[in-house]
Amino acid sequence: MASVLQFVTLLLLCGPLLVSDCDCRPCPAGWSKTGPRCFRFFNTPDTWSNAESACIALNANLASVRSKNEQSLIKSIVQSVSGDVQTAWIGGNDAVKEGVWRWSDGSRFVNIAWATGEPNNLETENCMEIYIKGTKLFLILLIIISVFKI
Repeated sequence: MASVLQFVTLLLLCGPLLVSDCDCRPCPAGWSKTGPRCFRFFNTPDTWSNAESACIALNANLASVRSKNEQSLIKSIVQSVSGDVQTAWIGGNDAVKEGVWRWSDGSRFVNIAWATGEPNNLETENCMEIYIKGTKLFLILLIIISVFKI
């Protein structure tokens, strides 16, 4: 249980999938747009599963990263809002089947720039966070989750 407590202060980042692939719909106030998707950083410490639940309440999911451009956008959003945050939860997880990574929004899991040595399943990690100061993704912490599609 100690490993859960040391990560409770991590932050969440939501990125809903819009209903259509049209780029013409505006994002709600406070959200950043890239293509047909909107992203927003919430500077609220919580667990991965609580963060995902908060996103679902907004008709969103924790962010899925589909390209290097989106990864850069997510990092810049976090830095512009918080300045000194090192990590933030994103939607990657392998809680359904060990070693099979999925995004919580149901989108395909491709083009991941894992940090060296990751994923390593240290202490049965099943959830993913983005390291804001670096260029790669790494994972942490066992959380029981449910995968939700909009």
